[in-house]
Amino acid sequence: MIITVKLFGTHRQLFPQYDPEQGIEIRIPDGATAKELLAHLGILNKGGAIVEMNGRIVKADVPLSNAACVKLFNVISGG
Repeated sequence: MIITVKLFGTHRQLFPQYDPEQGIEIRIPDGATAKELLAHLGILNKGGAIVEMNGRIVKADVPLSNAACVKLFNVISGG
């Protein structure tokens, strides 16, 4: 399946040619989860991300949908 990924925060630095208006078109296996997408992009081992699919935040084990728009945000903590 093919999805469009939009990156926010420091995730953009991982892809020097990233175009924020276009995003990145990614081909992943049918039924791939949000966690598998993060691993595919090399973001999983860099602190992970908050994953939004089609306007809703999803958990790591949620399967992605074909033609979905997936946005990846930095995980933020503080106190």
